Amino acid sequence: MKGLLLKNVMTQRKSIITSILFCFGMGGFFILVMLSVYYGNFHEMLTEQDFWSEVFIRRTAYVLAFTLAVLSSSIAGMAGVFREDMAADFGKVAVSLPVSISRRTMSVYVFYMGFLLLVFVCNLVVHPLFYKAAKVEITGKMFVLILAGFAINLFINLIDVPLIYRFGVRTAFVVNLALIIVCGIGSLRFLAEAADTSLQPEELVRSVDRLINGFALSVPGLLFAGVPLSFAASCSIQKRGRNQVW
Repeated sequence: MKGLLLKNVMTQRKSIITSILFCFGMGGFFILVMLSVYYGNFHEMLTEQDFWSEVFIRRTAYVLAFTLAVLSSSIAGMAGVFREDMAADFGKVAVSLPVSISRRTMSVYVFYMGFLLLVFVCNLVVHPLFYKAAKVEITGKMFVLILAGFAINLFINLIDVPLIYRFGVRTAFVVNLALIIVCGIGSLRFLAEAADTSLQPEELVRSVDRLINGFALSVPGLLFAGVPLSFAASCSIQKRGRNQVW
């Protein structure tokens, strides 16, 4: 399994470097946005429109921080491993190796968890810098936002891997796209209903906070239940000869 894990690291080294650069690059961009909010064009615009307030700035910083956590974690996906293997026709080599299906599959999951952990650590480095630039106090909420972004991408990829083994990479991409569309429509409907029912801004903020906290609290369940279930499903698909990757 060590050899397979090293193979995954070597074939995905560009993705690993890209994810690190993306995390720091997007963090730097958001820092520039907040500096503009305080000292640049955004400050003038917000002041003219009477939007300038500490509460508004703090909420804007939280939105950007959550966006950074979600998007930076999304690069650490499992599909890249399968694309490289299919391009190299690794399946012919894999079946001849003295490695069981379980260990072969475990190498994919171990690599992904390590990849996601690396991005998580990068977020822990970037977020305090962003909060300092945004003049927002660093509290436990920062960690909650990062955990929520971690949980969302972990959940998606735990669904993706069995789908990739059973139906191929394209099907997983279609499912991910469908999830994004459904979530987008759901968010728009929620905002529309909030506007129709004259939901107070504070109530809307509390609802969003509860949702984000729910994502963060789901991490232990995903790690201790979701990962084993996804792994078992992936192994079962391969043992039944329904593998569409190799």
